[in-house]
Amino acid sequence: MKHFLMLVALLITVIAMASFHSPDPPIKMESAKEITLTILYDNYKYEDGFKNSWGFSCLIEGAHTVLVSDAVKITDNVWSTGEMGIEIIERSMVIQTPKGLVVITGCAHPGIEDIVAKAVEIKDEPVLLVMGGFHLLRTGTDAVEVIAREFKDKHIQYAAPTHCSGDGTIRVFQEVFGEQYLKLGTGKVIQTAKL
Repeated sequence: MKHFLMLVALLITVIAMASFHSPDPPIKMESAKEITLTILYDNYKYEDGFKNSWGFSCLIEGAHTVLVSDAVKITDNVWSTGEMGIEIIERSMVIQTPKGLVVITGCAHPGIEDIVAKAVEIKDEPVLLVMGGFHLLRTGTDAVEVIAREFKDKHIQYAAPTHCSGDGTIRVFQEVFGEQYLKLGTGKVIQTAKL
């Protein structure tokens, strides 16, 4: 009986020790890094040798990638806006760089202004670049100019509308942003370190 009680006490101790563990060490967050963005697929052609057609796809180099479904944070310095929109649900990507946030949209059906506002809500930092589809193809020139000037007033440093933005939108953003307008198209490479 004495040995049995010692065995039970030993098992309880082993089980207690196995279930007890020290807290995980703090997760080391990487500091913001410069990134390289390459437009792989777009309505517009920037570089010969790339096919252009309706759609938008961008390769992001310099950030760890993880497939995400509902999570807002994807990895260090990379966030999804989460699902946005009512009829057409979309997510956009927000990347923190040393110079500010890069906001990458697909088609921006939820509204480009709302997407940028959500990006700043996620990470309260200046916006370096907004790029991708702005979904302003059928928006009047005056309304597009208001949006472009609001972006400029909010100190968004660079704007790069493409895909479903429309030629008129692109012209307006080019006029408002001047040298801080970035022309996109298949084959375009943007290095945030050079902005």
